[in-house]
Amino acid sequence: MVLKQFKTKYMKDFSQDNIDFKKIINDEKKINKDVTHLATTVSLFTKFAWTLIILGVLAGAFALADKLFLNEFSNISGIMAWAVLCFWVLAGLFFIYTSFLSQKQQILMTHIETKFNEIELKTTHIEHEVLKARFEELHDSVKQERFESTFFQLLSVQNVIVNSLEITKNNENNESVSVKGRDSFTVLFQKFLQKARFVYDSDFNKIMSHYEEFYNENHAELGHYFGNLYHIIKFVDTSAIADKEKYINFVRAQLSGYELGLLFYNCLSKFGKESFKPLVEKYGLFKNIPKTIIIDPSHPKMFEPSAF
Repeated sequence: MVLKQFKTKYMKDFSQDNIDFKKIINDEKKINKDVTHLATTVSLFTKFAWTLIILGVLAGAFALADKLFLNEFSNISGIMAWAVLCFWVLAGLFFIYTSFLSQKQQILMTHIETKFNEIELKTTHIEHEVLKARFEELHDSVKQERFESTFFQLLSVQNVIVNSLEITKNNENNESVSVKGRDSFTVLFQKFLQKARFVYDSDFNKIMSHYEEFYNENHAELGHYFGNLYHIIKFVDTSAIADKEKYINFVRAQLSGYELGLLFYNCLSKFGKESFKPLVEKYGLFKNIPKTIIIDPSHPKMFEPSAF
């Protein structure tokens, strides 16, 4: 993943900054060749200059000797004097030229150093960005692990709440029997229907009134259940993760038809209308709700279509 980010982002940075490594390498080879040529030329002209100086000294010595021994300048002495002048003038010109070449060589070396500094600066920037990308990737991984740890802990708590449910009902022989776990929601929903059955064709407000009465009577069971279920969905909703639907599916897959039925009317009541209902609509928690669970066909219209 880091290499992919490097190729897509940082190589693009090179293009934007007009840093062409191939061109820089070719320029470096050319400049190094020029520097080598200049160094050879400087060395050669320096040797020429010193040779001329030595020749000038020898010519001067010869002219001086001629003067001392003959006590006068001969034609040869005059020629030697001019030779000394010419040799030293040429030597001076050579030294001036070699000084110019040395300056040019220094400029080329400075140019090479500038190019390498440019590369080093950009390379340092890239290394920093790659390390930053790796850190962010590691941070995201740790953040994802923390989220999943908390999420599955909440889901485990929800299962404990469901498994701890125990509802008493009368069987066909009018004997009191105990129903435990997820089967409790069947009994709870039937209790709600018994309260609402006389108003199936009546107004919705009366049905909600019966639901709120039913909820208060069974608050010990339903309060913890809906509270933790809401907390799970809200936790996913507020977390900075990419695939929230994946975790919502985990929750939805564990809800039975009767759980969805109770959640349906809880979201229409004062207990869940403001808080839980928007989350249900956002994440489509009623995708698997049985139509037979809903008391009246008009009730689903009270939700946004996205809830189903």
